[in-house]
Amino acid sequence: MKFLQCLLFSFLLLMTVLLSSHAVEAKSSPFYWEFINVEIDVQENGDMLVTETQKYVFTAAHTNERYRYIPLDRVDRIDNVEVFEGEKKLAASTNTEKGQQWIKWRHTLNPPESHIFTIKYRVKGGLHIQSKEDLLYWKAIFKERSAPINNGTVTVRLPKSLAGQISSFKSFGGSADTRQVDDRTVEFTLQDVLSPGQGLEVQVAFPHGIFAVSTPKWQQAPANQSKSTGASPIERFFILLIVPPSILIGLILAIRYRVLNGGGGGGGGGGGGG
Repeated sequence: MKFLQCLLFSFLLLMTVLLSSHAVEAKSSPFYWEFINVEIDVQENGDMLVTETQKYVFTAAHTNERYRYIPLDRVDRIDNVEVFEGEKKLAASTNTEKGQQWIKWRHTLNPPESHIFTIKYRVKGGLHIQSKEDLLYWKAIFKERSAPINNGTVTVRLPKSLAGQISSFKSFGGSADTRQVDDRTVEFTLQDVLSPGQGLEVQVAFPHGIFAVSTPKWQQAPANQSKSTGASPIERFFILLIVPPSILIGLILAIRYRVLNGGGGGGGGGGGGG
């Protein structure tokens, strides 16, 4: 009985979240991004130097505090954070909260006007180290936001030791034109406006073992990792009785859409900003 109560509560919570997200998106934002351009420079030691250039266009009165947060579940850590407006370095504050790296800064604001901010940081342990192929997989343009992004480009540069060694590259999420600029540079350019809830994830693969990079700490499985047994057959039977077929079909279609259109799964980066 307790399991059924938890199941019903989870279902109601899911519906509340879905309705709330639609309500948030329905509100008009007092700003939008003209562009977000991201440059990812992979170093010989496997670190990633990330530079985000964001152009905000403010159309109405709004808070003068900006923020960016990045989940830390697929990286070892993020440091060397800097924020600039033009050539001026801003006083940015950083902190780690609930598994996320937060970056906040303030600026003058007298709308309507635009501001271009550059956010720089170093990612340690952000690559995916595998037996045959290593991956740079990064959620470069975040989807957790309340305003659209009109344009965006993500550029990935590999170190000299990986020149000519790119095995494959692709993107997930928003539609993007993808091209290999040279023997160690790949570029992803948005084709359409990114609405709130849409992001752009990029993946570049290269042979394992070309340069000496240890497996990131987050990727090393604990020695005694407990395994979830999941729902029992009887519990799964009650799930089918309680949840209407229309809801099940809707959830299946939503998951299928996510796999086909967003689908890399497990990459670092992402988060949100505003």
